[in-house]
Amino acid sequence: MSNWPSHGGEARAQQAHTEKVLAVHGCFRRGKIQQHRGSLTLNWDKKNGGPQRAVLLALRHAHEETVRTDDLAKLPLSDDTEARRVAVQVSQHRARMEYDRSSDRIFLTLLDMPKALEEQGLVPPFIEKVLEWVESNKWKLVPTDPRVKDYLRKHPSWQRLLVKGVQLR
Repeated sequence: MSNWPSHGGEARAQQAHTEKVLAVHGCFRRGKIQQHRGSLTLNWDKKNGGPQRAVLLALRHAHEETVRTDDLAKLPLSDDTEARRVAVQVSQHRARMEYDRSSDRIFLTLLDMPKALEEQGLVPPFIEKVLEWVESNKWKLVPTDPRVKDYLRKHPSWQRLLVKGVQLR
């Protein structure tokens, strides 16, 4: 059905998101989607035509909504100390990590990621961004959120931030 680059998870995430948007609009079977140098185009079969404007708008929306992991790394992380959370604003969505602090320790308690961002695979890059923030502030880490613990298990290099004696069960 669609012709996408075979490299990188970002292209696959964008493909899945675009196909979902087109399926919602009921237009996926009528055309052929292609990606070339970051832009999306739709090639229509002459006999199957269809609501081209609606599909092109859906494609444009899907393309604008897809955030690459390197784009997330460039976005600023805002710290709301009163609410005890850090956040990143991605288009109209906001990814948040709630925390508690005690002197030189930080407890990462809850990761709140909108489903739209989660489906694009942005949980790991967001966790990494938060861990970089923890490291830059020279805090010792106590993770309580299960997704943060899973990330630390899969990336042992970040375990250097853990408070001595903390285990990732």
